[in-house]
Amino acid sequence: MDNLSEKYRVWVEVDLDKLCSNYRQMAKRARAKVMPVVKADAYGHGAVRVAKTLQAEEAVRQFAVVTQEEAIALRKGGVEGLVLLMGIAPKDSIPALQTADITLCVPNLEIAKRYSDAAQGKPLKIHLKLDTGMGRLGMREENAIEESLAIAQLPGLHIEGIFTQMSSSDLPGEDPFTMGQYECFKRVIEALEEKGLSIPLHHCANSAATMGFDGIHWDMVRNGLSLYGYQSREEDLGIELRPILSWGSSIVQCKTVPGGASVGYDRGYKAEGEKRIATVPLGYADGLSHGLSLGKGAFLVRGKKAPIVGKICMDMCMLDVTGIEGAQPGDLVTVLGEDGPEMISADDLAGPLDTISYEILCGIGKRVPRLYRQKGVLEKDTPYWCGYEG
Repeated sequence: MDNLSEKYRVWVEVDLDKLCSNYRQMAKRARAKVMPVVKADAYGHGAVRVAKTLQAEEAVRQFAVVTQEEAIALRKGGVEGLVLLMGIAPKDSIPALQTADITLCVPNLEIAKRYSDAAQGKPLKIHLKLDTGMGRLGMREENAIEESLAIAQLPGLHIEGIFTQMSSSDLPGEDPFTMGQYECFKRVIEALEEKGLSIPLHHCANSAATMGFDGIHWDMVRNGLSLYGYQSREEDLGIELRPILSWGSSIVQCKTVPGGASVGYDRGYKAEGEKRIATVPLGYADGLSHGLSLGKGAFLVRGKKAPIVGKICMDMCMLDVTGIEGAQPGDLVTVLGEDGPEMISADDLAGPLDTISYEILCGIGKRVPRLYRQKGVLEKDTPYWCGYEG
């Protein structure tokens, strides 16, 4: 990661070549179409840029999001092909989504009727959603046949796919349950076909199921976290994914404080002996969790870990750089990514917080500029500050 401190106080760098490499590995493993999941702004990486890169470099023509805003943003950004909205669309948004050729998720007959009533002109494309064990959206097996057949009779709807969500495919100890979900999914599809309802597209495998199971990938798999370089399945599967996002800032001030001096709000840290303290212009308003305060988190400075001291502020935090020779203002601070032999991953930040890498990545704030590296060239995305070009 380049030191960009003369241009930005904090930044994110996304490596699009690594994105494509991760995609190719998952596609090879799946032996089926891969539907990149780009909800939540592609897990904080930038949905439009991620989707357009995969569209241009890997000929991807199917993507998944959760909200109507995410779906429309892809279309406005020039993303073509299937865009599946996996959440529930408000009724008033249906005409705009239909105009943009967005495919909707239908988890029950009631919502199907709502969509049918709102559909205008050409049929609205839909994917049926089954609940095979997640306990979230979808029709349970005991209701799925009757409701699906009724949905197929509604005007203004065209069923193009059927899918479900694996709840525990990341846990090898839950493999029997995962296979049970697959068998349930299969039974419903076969029963519908016996009743004369043949659905073209079937998908049930997420990233962990794609990596951990053979024979359940159907026509397409939905991959999110794996494309961004993280493996959620708790075993080594021989797939070498690389995180594509680095998060950086820089030291803006260094000072020596005597023993007993306090640092940060509420005097949460008191120096045990003379310490060298570095201030970094990065805080919880940028998505850095306050829970990493008081030594629970650390960043890299000159290839060495520097623990966070005191409480993280809204716009700043402080590091103990006492043991890092030569640390000074202007030095690169690596929040996520590599610096020399050391690396900090989203999993590393998630551990002390008792959370998951997804939350760390999705939580990086919108005021943090996203920069994109592809084929050796670093480009800037449009900042969220209106009209500001940096």
